[in-house]
Amino acid sequence: MLSYHSLLIDDEQQEKSVGCDFLQLHRTIFGPEDNLAEKDIESLVYQIVNKPRNLLLHLQRIFACYQQNRPEQLYAAFVDFFSLLAGKGRSLARRMLNGARGRLNDEQLETLQLYLKGQWIGYLPVNTYSVLAQDLVGTPLLIEKNDNEREDYDYLNLARDYIEYSQLDSAMELLEEGMEKFPSWEDLQAQLLELYRVTDNENRFRAMYASALNNNNDLISGWKQLDHYFNGRKK
Repeated sequence: MLSYHSLLIDDEQQEKSVGCDFLQLHRTIFGPEDNLAEKDIESLVYQIVNKPRNLLLHLQRIFACYQQNRPEQLYAAFVDFFSLLAGKGRSLARRMLNGARGRLNDEQLETLQLYLKGQWIGYLPVNTYSVLAQDLVGTPLLIEKNDNEREDYDYLNLARDYIEYSQLDSAMELLEEGMEKFPSWEDLQAQLLELYRVTDNENRFRAMYASALNNNNDLISGWKQLDHYFNGRKK
């Protein structure tokens, strides 16, 4: 069962809306007990150290740092968040950065924007508040894996996080990318097909199905079933 929550406004709205709107419009992803104006950032950081792959903790940290006007900690939160994404989910990353840009200085904002555009050469600079780097300054961004966090944080897991926060386009984009790299991954195919069906996105399904057939991918039966479903609606 897919669950839907409001997380982020669209790109056009973001260009017009920063400041309090960034927080007020998206609080539904957090529980009613979450008061981000008083959220203990240190507690969030501690939780991230123990569960570095928990997407919600990273989002809460960014919101809390923004609301409490902690620019250095906010920058560090973005660096750690981007290291979690590891180049995936750029749409979500851009939306978060657009919403928080008013709390970052020009250098911080430019660095993060260049990174998202793929134009930053080398590693993102970190500061004393960054927790997912091996050392503090000028080092590769590597996630320190907790004993309870040994599993790879793969395409499927991250896509399911996006689904949880209603980022369905980002989830489909990520799964399609994953399918190109792992064409025989049945669970990934099944999740992608479910999204096509739920979003009624026939055009996207057709494009991916044609590409998979052209590449002779080993497809699960769900592709033919969804093909019949879309064809049947036209009769």
